Amino acid sequence: MTPGGVDQRQPERPEPARDPGGAAAYIAELRAAINGLGLLDLAERNLGAAHLDIDDVLGQTRKVADVMLETAECLLGSTATGQAYKALVEDRMIGLMEASGFQDLTGQRLNRIVHSLHAIEERLRLFAAHVEAQDGEIRLGTHELLRKSREMDQLLAGPGAPGAMTQDGIDALMSLAG
Repeated sequence: MTPGGVDQRQPERPEPARDPGGAAAYIAELRAAINGLGLLDLAERNLGAAHLDIDDVLGQTRKVADVMLETAECLLGSTATGQAYKALVEDRMIGLMEASGFQDLTGQRLNRIVHSLHAIEERLRLFAAHVEAQDGEIRLGTHELLRKSREMDQLLAGPGAPGAMTQDGIDALMSLAG
């Protein structure tokens, strides 16, 4: 009992074979709990917007990376000297500053994504508590297996980011491959 006298414990779950009417009531209660989570709204509104935001952030990041590489190539390949080189550098630096202005918009989008993920996490936690869920063996579907495979491919192909595989790790994998 809570201080206000309200019982917060989960109702005892009936066993279907012994209490068919109780099982139907439990199923109705469970259906109401699932509907109360607002999963369709969550999937449509939060996840749909999150996908769009992530796509936009990735596109903006690619554009900024292109501007940065273009600037570096231009400055390194320039044969200008003196005032002409100074003017070229100033022009390109202004371009870099304009391109980096994307971070404010991406920060807003990433905050929305984080908010959506928190909402999903909270609703899943509430549902798991309601049904007294316990973790069991996780079976990966085809989609998950493909994603894991892509992650490994990216880990092997990408630049050395924090947590990325080291050259020693790559060499060890290559020796295993034969």
